[in-house]
Amino acid sequence: MTASGKSAVYLSEDEQQATIWLSGRSEPVVAGVLGVERDKAGQPAMIYLDTRIHQPDDEPAGPWHMSGAVSTILTRSA
Repeated sequence: MTASGKSAVYLSEDEQQATIWLSGRSEPVVAGVLGVERDKAGQPAMIYLDTRIHQPDDEPAGPWHMSGAVSTILTRSA
């Protein structure tokens, strides 16, 4: 789990589903997870979603940057 202000990203225990709370939205976005890359400390550094949840003008979800043309890739900033 990672949270910052009103934006947050939560992974299910089995890492098959992500719940993303974005600033300015009243409901979370729930998406399937294709894969997770971890940093040296074992924390999620990149999360590959099975769908595109972001728009080009969306702000980062806390420390997470959103990118991807077909599906969203969440990348945690350093």
